This record gives sequence, C-alpha cells and structure tokens, in this order.
Amino acid sequence: MSDPELREIVVSTYRDVLQVSHLGPDDDFFAEGGDSVKGVALLDRLHERTGVRLPISVLFMKRTAGEIADELAASLAR
Repeated sequence: MSDPELREIVVSTYRDVLQVSHLGPDDDFFAEGGDSVKGVALLDRLHERTGVRLPISVLFMKRTAGEIADELAASLAR
C-alpha cells in the first residue's frame, strides 16, 4: 500500500466516522468532533481496511489523518 493510498484511506475513514465531508490530511480528529468512542471506531475501521491495529494512545499523540497515515505506513514497513 502506498503512502498516498494510506492517506486517502485514513482521510476517508475520518470523514465516515466523524460524518463530515470537508476533512483533509491536516485536520485534527478531536477538533473536528472526535472523542474516545469515535476514536475506537476509527481505529477499528482502519484495522479492517489496512490490517494494522493501532493502539488508542496513538490517536491522542498523532491526531491528524496525515500523522495516522504515517504511523500506519511505519507499522506496515516493520
């Protein structure tokens, strides 16, 4: 999976979970209405789409879709 492909997966998943259409890779999950319950849903959906399970703590440290995509790419490279 390429980095641009991962970014699009994460951005589209952010949009689905938060039910907003205007999000981009630099938008903060929590500033756009995310909370811990939606965070779990986000990470579950990303796991389904990429096969990588990230811990919830990652979402509190890496809050934008771009940062999460980078974290997924790093996990896939391991």
